[in-house]
Amino acid sequence: MASIQKLRLQRGWSQQQLAGASGLSTRAIQRLEAGAAPSVESLKSIAAVFEVDFQSLKENDMRKTANLGATSSSAIDLSDDARAQAQLEREEVQAFQYVRKLKGLYRHAAQYAVVIPLLWAINLGRA
Repeated sequence: MASIQKLRLQRGWSQQQLAGASGLSTRAIQRLEAGAAPSVESLKSIAAVFEVDFQSLKENDMRKTANLGATSSSAIDLSDDARAQAQLEREEVQAFQYVRKLKGLYRHAAQYAVVIPLLWAINLGRA
């Protein structure tokens, strides 16, 4: 099952939107996405919001925690399933990087949309 961050991004939600829908704080969502161990209540709340099975979120969290302790040397003998999972994780990282770049583009476009008319108005005021 997908991670909380992946589920959130698939729906195009911000962390604040997920926090509001789940009844958790934005900081709690940030901690969960960073890999902190979630409480059962938090997982149930998020599973209800995403309409997914609570067990699948719990199992995904347990796998993520187990993977954090693994070293790169243990990744030498990967099965086909593990290779496929590693490929998916690389694709997720690439998708997150793309989303960050896109957010930067939109932020710069918004700044441009505010600053240029402001400078234009100042220039008209001097004429």
